[in-house]
Amino acid sequence: MKKYLIAVAVLSFSISLFAADKYEKLAQEASKYGRRVIAMEYTKKSMDSGNKESAVTYGMQMVNEESPADQKEGLKILLKFAGEGNARAQNALAYAFQTGKGAKKDSVKALEWYKKSAAQDYEPAYNGIGSIYEEGIAVTKDLKTAIEYYKKASEKGDSMGMNNLGYMYLSGNGVPVDTKKGLEWMTKAAEKGNMLAINNLVSVYQGKLGVKRDNKLLLKWLERAALNGDNDALTAIVEYYRGEKPGTKKDCGKAMSLLKQAAEQGRLTAALDYGFALEHGKCCKVDLVEACAWYWVVYPSLPESQHKLFMKEMADTEKNMTKDQIEEAKKRADKLLKKFNTE
Repeated sequence: MKKYLIAVAVLSFSISLFAADKYEKLAQEASKYGRRVIAMEYTKKSMDSGNKESAVTYGMQMVNEESPADQKEGLKILLKFAGEGNARAQNALAYAFQTGKGAKKDSVKALEWYKKSAAQDYEPAYNGIGSIYEEGIAVTKDLKTAIEYYKKASEKGDSMGMNNLGYMYLSGNGVPVDTKKGLEWMTKAAEKGNMLAINNLVSVYQGKLGVKRDNKLLLKWLERAALNGDNDALTAIVEYYRGEKPGTKKDCGKAMSLLKQAAEQGRLTAALDYGFALEHGKCCKVDLVEACAWYWVVYPSLPESQHKLFMKEMADTEKNMTKDQIEEAKKRADKLLKKFNTE
């Protein structure tokens, strides 16, 4: 009986860990595409299933909420795990103290926690220390030391350190301007998916920081930003491919493909834009059925205050559709909503 009970306990623990991993993956996917609330729900489920790293992630999310009560809860979680020696929690706690997000701004405490995290060789902590020295908070401003820490973070694979080091070289902040090195480090950061680096490259290839404008690379990184959840980048690149901005050959197929990909990621702004394009034939054939399907996908996520206006506009659009077309649009919307709710 004892062996049986032990086996049951082990099985229950394994199932719990499996559920935690499942929820964590779902949270990461939702977060990637800007579905913040859904991401937090899955992260909490993963935390409640016993995943300590998800607990730290949940703490990080909560300190960035607007509600003081949520921030307090997030800070409590980070303090608990940081105190237990979790390097990631220590780094997140340091950032909270450095920025004042979720905690009273305290640069001295920020540096202390960054150092504790770095003592465990947690790569982002080196970047954090570098930023403290670059800003000159809690310590005397020292760009040379800042660059040393950015280099250490970069060499260990931290994408934010790479971005910051690249920016130092591009701007000549603390070092002679070295455009080649700057672009190399910033590109490495962007290749790792760092959104700040991606957006910096979009800016740089528009002809900033002494770099010659390069439309091919501009569009490459603009597209990367667009498909990684940046709605402003999505709007911009669609305008380029529609021929509304100079810099590339008009390509309506590409414009609609990007909008559709973003909409299929569950991004509401993209879904509305895609539906609008289909309804009005913006760089595509008019397709009222598909347009209305995407509008109905957006409806459940709209604030209640906007429901009346939405229904009025839908009624205006549906005046140009047959009863069968309206029903087909709703069927397609239901299918899409089920897909999003199970991913």
